[in-house]
Amino acid sequence: MSADRNPTAEVLVTEGRRHYAAKRYKPALESFTRAMNRCSCTNGTRRGRCTCKNFEEVASRNDSIFNEAMKCTCEIGKSFSRCNNSLHIQALSYRAATFEAMSELVRARKDAEWILELAPSLPDGYLRLGKVARLQKKNEFAWKIFNAGIDACSSTEASNSRAFKQLFEARKPLHARYFRHDPFQLPLDVVQLIVSRLDFLSLLRCLLVSKSWKRSLTGPENHHLWRELDFVATKPRRAPSTAAIIKLLSYSGNDARHIRIGDAARFFLTQSKFRMFLRAARQLEYLELHHQAERTDIENPAAKNAPRSLKHLVLSDYETPQNLVIANSNSLQSIEISDLKLRRGPFAFPQVPSLKNLLACFPNLEQLFLNSVSLACRTSEAISWPQLRVLSMNVHFLDIELQPFAGLPRLILMDEWEHLQHLEIQAGRTRADPKGLSFLRGDLEILENDGPVETSSFRFKELKSLHLDRVVLDPLASSQMLGTSIENGSLGSLDIVFDCPLDEYTAASYSCQRIIEHEWLCGSPSIRHIGVFDFRFRRYPIKDSDMPLPDFLGSFPNLETLDIRSEAYESTEFAGLIVDILKKTKLKTVYQSGAIGYDLDILRKSARQVGVEVVSGLPPRVWPMPITAN
Repeated sequence: MSADRNPTAEVLVTEGRRHYAAKRYKPALESFTRAMNRCSCTNGTRRGRCTCKNFEEVASRNDSIFNEAMKCTCEIGKSFSRCNNSLHIQALSYRAATFEAMSELVRARKDAEWILELAPSLPDGYLRLGKVARLQKKNEFAWKIFNAGIDACSSTEASNSRAFKQLFEARKPLHARYFRHDPFQLPLDVVQLIVSRLDFLSLLRCLLVSKSWKRSLTGPENHHLWRELDFVATKPRRAPSTAAIIKLLSYSGNDARHIRIGDAARFFLTQSKFRMFLRAARQLEYLELHHQAERTDIENPAAKNAPRSLKHLVLSDYETPQNLVIANSNSLQSIEISDLKLRRGPFAFPQVPSLKNLLACFPNLEQLFLNSVSLACRTSEAISWPQLRVLSMNVHFLDIELQPFAGLPRLILMDEWEHLQHLEIQAGRTRADPKGLSFLRGDLEILENDGPVETSSFRFKELKSLHLDRVVLDPLASSQMLGTSIENGSLGSLDIVFDCPLDEYTAASYSCQRIIEHEWLCGSPSIRHIGVFDFRFRRYPIKDSDMPLPDFLGSFPNLETLDIRSEAYESTEFAGLIVDILKKTKLKTVYQSGAIGYDLDILRKSARQVGVEVVSGLPPRVWPMPITAN
């Protein structure tokens, strides 16, 4: 800023400030005006204001305020030059402040704009004009003025001035509100990277922001965003109309690949709506339907326009769409069926469906999940399903024929299943064992006597995980089943169910015996996840053999995750057992449900000290499961 000394002007400015402090505003204005007229830029005449600038209009168009201040097409610009004289700028700024104090904001704004006209490269005009704009409740205009001042002065000597720092302070309360950039103004690849991370519900909300957002989101370049239609998270007050669904499907270019409907009854999924979905999903890969409203299916599985690329099918409380399944029998890779609805016909299952009939329909199926269904397992059935890699069964009733427990072991442990990678069995009860707690418990002799079955054939060669719930695995049988997978290092996850007697003393002896029976597993380097359930050791162990679980788990050098549950323990004792386990292992995560309240807080504190996370509840379930090619 120019320091053109003018003693008279300095005296006038000082005098005006004294009047201002004493709230004598009229003499203050006179002093500041006389000081302004003493500046050499006036050429001895009265200098007027520029009449060709409109800073607020320029700001509304997001054009450059600095460029507006620099150009002048009226007579003032031709008669007078710009002025950086500090006394001139101070006098004009103080006069604007005086008008502010007198609540004459229009005159204050004119003086502020005059400062900006005289010295566009100094922060003073931007600072004064922004303050006046805030007093006029034009906050966005004030924010743009402050930004323009920061941009104009940041690369000049004025960036070291006190007024420049005040620009940042004045802008701060407005910046959080008005510093918003339309992301759709960014490069297309950046925009697509951002919106690709949004879920379906968020995308629907984005359509309501503006017409330009909707036009961009539904354009041809973003068809891929709408290929996943997830109506599970969205809960509309009323079922969407047919027209709304047609419009939504058009956003994907009528090429939906992933459809989930959480409540088909509430969605009012009729036959016509279902076929309309499939007409816009010729390459449908994933279909999930819950809670049937009415029967839905395609008309003819042999029709040319029927979808034939369906890979994953999830049905819950929903009747199997017969023709759709037949049309995609060669492409289906995973099926999840919960609360199976039964029907009559060539594709129907009997009252207790046979797994053999189910599997025969899908020769290329890789993953099958049956949840809350009744299942018949006949010892006479021979099943060949070489493509199956994942089998998960949550069956509430096992109807096993002939000898007890002979059907299910033979069904699962056939040579044709040797490439199975993940096996999960949860059973509520069996006909022979109402508690549902038996599976392969010393029944190898029964299997051998029942037919020409070699015990050596009961081996999984590529099994990666074996998860059991209320299903007890015989240790001798399990060593034969899992020995090969342990030796080749493929088995990484295993559950051990104890099934303790009710009597605590007998239970402690039984639990210790179960640990001894599984000593063949100790030291397996491939095991990274273990689940131990329904055990009960001695309440007050006298020797190490009374509490073998910590040492047993500590024998696995690469164990990272433990899932531990037992209803036979109270909270405090269970938390203490887990602390003992942490001392003997190198775990990273523990899933448990026995320790609660204060005991859980103490347990988590102890776990954090050794870098272990304690999670209350069950491990997250992954479906479909990750599988590897042969």
